[in-house]
Order: sequence, then structure tokens, then C-alpha cells
Amino acid sequence: MKASTKRRAVLVLVATLTFTTFLFVLNAEWEAQVQHTHEDLVIHPATGVATKIPSKKPLTEEPTEVLTEMPVSTQQPKATQEPVSINEVSPESECHVRESDKIMLNQQDKITLVLTTTKSDDNGYPRLELLMNSLKKFHASWMHELIVITPDSEVTDIGQQLETISFHLLPMRVISETTLLVTPMQKLRDLTPERESTSNGGRGTGYRISMMLKLSASKIINTKWYISLDNDVFLKKIVSFDDLVPGGKGLIQGKDEGRHRKSWWDSSMGVLESPDCRGSEFIGITPSLMSTALSRCTLEEVSSIHKAPFDEVLMQKLSVGGQGDWTEYTLYWLYACKHTLTAVYHSPSPSGLKLYDTSGFTFGSFNRYNVDRVFASNSVFGVIQSINGAAAKTVINKLKHRF
Repeated sequence: MKASTKRRAVLVLVATLTFTTFLFVLNAEWEAQVQHTHEDLVIHPATGVATKIPSKKPLTEEPTEVLTEMPVSTQQPKATQEPVSINEVSPESECHVRESDKIMLNQQDKITLVLTTTKSDDNGYPRLELLMNSLKKFHASWMHELIVITPDSEVTDIGQQLETISFHLLPMRVISETTLLVTPMQKLRDLTPERESTSNGGRGTGYRISMMLKLSASKIINTKWYISLDNDVFLKKIVSFDDLVPGGKGLIQGKDEGRHRKSWWDSSMGVLESPDCRGSEFIGITPSLMSTALSRCTLEEVSSIHKAPFDEVLMQKLSVGGQGDWTEYTLYWLYACKHTLTAVYHSPSPSGLKLYDTSGFTFGSFNRYNVDRVFASNSVFGVIQSINGAAAKTVINKLKHRF
């Protein structure tokens, strides 16, 4: 071989090795940069809250499957589904700040309605149509959607019924209970103490499940605020968003009207390891206007304190002395006051507006229930509790002409 040919071959070999080395170094730098900036979406095992955190896994590892927060519903009459906005926030941020940052900014002047219901509520479920008719008559622009939470076996039936009484201005989602719980339903039933069983005159597992669902519904809500509802509630006037959220703070019922048992507060203080910080004015009972962020944080705190899923903890506490009579609203309020957030998120109305009229609360009060007076009172909702003693048909006949 000629010398010139050998020199050319050597030069080609050197150039090839140099270029290969350059590519190797460039690729290594690129991988290091990507590994540094890559993020994972992590779902909290107890609360279902999604948070972006920096990943420490190299991209060459097998990717881990991540379950996103998506409600399971086999029936969605006139439903609209908007993705939950998840912003980049520090995992060390205070919970209420972190959760508030996830609320969709374009829903700041909207409120979600949340109804827990079951066909087994013989005296309450027949009134569902009355509630729906009241929402239709007094519909307002702040109503974002209605989320209806039912036992898994009733999703289809209740969804089909709602199709016949719904209206196009209010989108709906029908959600199964287990979508919003962590612990298997059978285990929750097993944890229900005997004193709460229906055979002993109690209200059964479903009574406490309904309470927990009013908090855990916050996991699938896209608005800053939501209102909890039961079958025995009805809207009785048109109100504005500013009426419900005066000065940017959620309306509360105000001074205690004897609706909260002492055991509710004592039990919730035990669960949350909280002092008695409730104050003289606080949240009422259903219907209540609640902060999505505070509800999420309440459940997160329960899980964090007791190192277990919130629903398992709360059902276990029913059998613990001094902690066995918690409610969703006393837990919510005590979480807020424990973290000095009540005045940040809530306030009574400057105009004296109440969330609900209390004329139909006590047993037998329906016999003297004055419909005209109730509708004239300075309150947003009316309530004739299912435990009032009045038959559903009697209640419907007395109120239906109003809607």
C-alpha cells in the first residue's frame, strides 16, 4: 500500500474516533440535564392528592405506572369533565397553599354542588326530585356542576333517574362511593361498632360513610368552593356568588344554634389532636359551604397523624373512647382553626344571611312548618330533615307548588 493511502486511512480513523467521543460526551451531558429536570406525578396513597416532585430515577430505568385521579362513573347524565389543574408547587408548602394552587383559575367564581344519596334512604330519597326542581327554579351562574355520590350498585339506576329530572344548565356527574374511598368497603363495615348498627337502632355504616364522602369529594372538585347537600335540602331563592362568598370568604351559619353535640367536637379534637379553638361562630351542618383545599387538607392531616388511610382511621376511631362521635363538619372546622385558617377562609354574612333555615330540624316540627315564613326568612336553603318524622310524600305535597 502506498504511504499516502496509509496516511488517509489513519486520518479517517482518528476523525471517526474523535467524532464518536464527542457524541458520547454530548449524550452524557444531555442525560444528566434531563435527569435533573424530570418530574414525577405522585399520588398520595391515603388522600389521592397529586403533587409534582423532582424525580431521582434515571430515565434508563423502567417507567413506573402512575394512576391519575379520575372518577369512575358508569353513568354521567349531561356531564362535563374538566381536568384538575396541577401546578408545580413545593411538597413542603403548607397544605392549604399547595391545594389552593391546584384549583383551576377559571373557576374562581364558581361553586360545585355535592349530593350524597342512596335509594335505601326511604324517607329522603323520594325528595330528590324536590331538590332538583328547586335548583332548576333558582338556578344561578355560580353553579358549576352537581356531583352525585351513590353506592356502587346504584350508580346506573340513580343516573337514569337523574336524566329524567335534570336540566341542561346544570351539568352532572354520578360517582360511585368507592371512587372516593381508600379502604375496601367491607373492611369499613367490619370496623363499624355494634352500637351504630341498624340492628341496634343506629344509622349503620352508611351514616359515617356519607360524612367522609362530603370531605373526600374534594378530591374530584375543580372549584375553590363547594356546597354539601342531602336529599332533605332545597334551595329557596336566587343568590349571587358574592352572597355566598362575601369578601372572598365562604359563608358560615354563624353562632351555634344547638345543632352540634358536645361529643362531636370532643371526638374530632381527639382525632386531630387539636385544642378547642372553634370560636363563637363556626360552620353549621348540611348544607354547608366548604373550601376544597381545606377539605383535602383535613383528610391529609388525619392520615398523617395516624399513619393510615383517612377512612380506615375514622372508622377505627368510632370504637375509641372519647373519639367515637366525630363528624365531617367538626373535623373540617377544627382543622381550620388548629392552623389559624378559619378567618382566612370563612366568615358570617355582613347582611345576616344564613345558609339555611332551621324550622324543620327537630322531630315533629313539620306539624307547625310554615312554608311562607320559611321562604321569607333570610336564608339560602330550607331543610326538613328526614328524621323529622314527616313522611316524604307529605313533605313533597306541602312544598311542590313552590317549584
